[in-house]
Order: sequence, then C-alpha cells, then structure tokens
Amino acid sequence: MNLMAKSVGHRIGGVPLSQKNVSTSRPPPLSPLRTVYVSGQLARGANGAIIEGDAKDQTQQALINLQNVLASASLSLTDVVKVTAWVTDARYMADFNTVYREFFAEP
Repeated sequence: MNLMAKSVGHRIGGVPLSQKNVSTSRPPPLSPLRTVYVSGQLARGANGAIIEGDAKDQTQQALINLQNVLASASLSLTDVVKVTAWVTDARYMADFNTVYREFFAEP
C-alpha cells in the first residue's frame, strides 16, 4: 500500500520533491500544510491479493485500507476532503453506497 504525500515548493524528508511515495509501515513525511493524497486503495487483504467476496465486502476492505493509510499519517476519515471511486459495474453502486455511508457521514 502506498501513500503519496504531495508538497509544492517545499521539502519532504529533506528532499525537494513535488511527490514522494512512502510505505505505510512508517509515518509519512508531511508538508507544513499537512496535505496528504491517497490513491490506489483496492480491496486487498493483508497478503496483497484482492479479497474474496461481493461488492460490499470489497468496498469495506478498500475503505479499511484507506483508514489504515490515513492512520499512518495521524489522520482519519473525518479529514478526507474528496473521494473518487471507480466501480467496475453500475450494478454494484447500491452495495458500494451502502458500505460507503457506514464509513463517511453526510456533510
């Protein structure tokens, strides 16, 4: 699982970069603005493979993975500003939305 911390015109970890990928096994370096971009959260279990199960199970696993990445940056779902989710088939949207609402409160 990767976390991408992005800082423009700042140094991250002492290195002038616009993007840096870091492992979630250690706290990620953050910009002074504490902006963290997270991408590529799939329904992967601890072994790295996509979990078995239906759309609800896979949505839940992807959101748990997101929570874990955020926690490694001392953040939570309440700190999330925007989510873009890709669902492989529109038939799964109702299941996705059901689980999504369990993790994110209405604004």
